[in-house]
Amino acid sequence: MPSIACAAQAAGEQGGVKRVEVELTRELRIQRPELLGRREQQGRCLASTIRGGCSGAKDVDPGALEFVQRARLRIRRKPERLIERTRLLLHLVDAAGVDGRNPVDDYRQINEELRQYQPELARRPQIVVLNKTDLPEAHANLDRLRAAITLPPSQVFDISAATRAGVDALMQHVAARLLEIPGPNREARDEQLTWPVPEVDERLFSVEPEGAGWRVRGKKIERLISMTNFAQSESLMRIQRVMQASGISNALITAGVQEGDTVYIEKAALTWADQE
Repeated sequence: MPSIACAAQAAGEQGGVKRVEVELTRELRIQRPELLGRREQQGRCLASTIRGGCSGAKDVDPGALEFVQRARLRIRRKPERLIERTRLLLHLVDAAGVDGRNPVDDYRQINEELRQYQPELARRPQIVVLNKTDLPEAHANLDRLRAAITLPPSQVFDISAATRAGVDALMQHVAARLLEIPGPNREARDEQLTWPVPEVDERLFSVEPEGAGWRVRGKKIERLISMTNFAQSESLMRIQRVMQASGISNALITAGVQEGDTVYIEKAALTWADQE
C-alpha cells in the first residue's frame, strides 16, 4: 500500500495546505494505523517523508487520500474561527508557487474550504494579495492567476513582503475599504458583571513541615512579618506575643516543633526557643 506521506503530499498539491503532518500523523495513529507507510512505522517523521517526495497522486491509496483531505479540513477549522468576526478578508497567495505548488489551485481550494466551512464567510468582501512577485517564478504565474481570480482587478494586489513593494498601497486600500464596509451590529448590553470574592478570615493560619523546619502560613501573620523591623528587639517581642495570642505557638508545639527548629513565616526564618 502506498505511504500516507504520498497521500499527504497529493492532498497538499490539490488543496494548498502545508505543515499539517504532525496533526495528520496523530490522527492516523489513533484512527487509521493501517494507512501508515513503512517509513512512518519505522519512526521516521512524516514531514521528512513528504520532503523526500513520492511518485504522485496516481500512487496514492484512495482511502488514504480521502482521510487526509477530511483531516485537513478539521485541522484548518480552528484558525478559521478567528476570521468569523472580520469584515474584510485578505486572501494571501504565494504567486511564486514555492515547493512546486500550483498557486491557482491554492487560491481555489482556500475559497472552497471557506464555502464548506461557512458559506456566509466565503461571501464576505475579499482582497486577493499575490505575494513574492519579486521572484521570477511569480511572473510566470501572474497572468493565469489573474484570470482565475473572480474579483475586479482593483481588488487584486501584487506585493513582495521581502522588498515591501506594493505593501503601502495595499494597506491604504484596506483602510479605505474598511471605512466603506459597515461594522457588525453589536447592541450595547445593559448588564453588570460581578465576580463575588469569598471573604477570607485573616486570622486563619496553617502549620506544616518544610524541610528540617516548619512553615506557617496566614494572611495576618505574614503581613505582620513583612512589616517588621527585625533590628528592633521590641518588634521580636511583639511577634512572640501575636503568635501566642493567635494560637500559632500552640499549633507548632502540637505539630512537634523542637528547640532550635527553624520556623518559616513569609520570607523570615525564625529559630524556635522553648519558653519556661
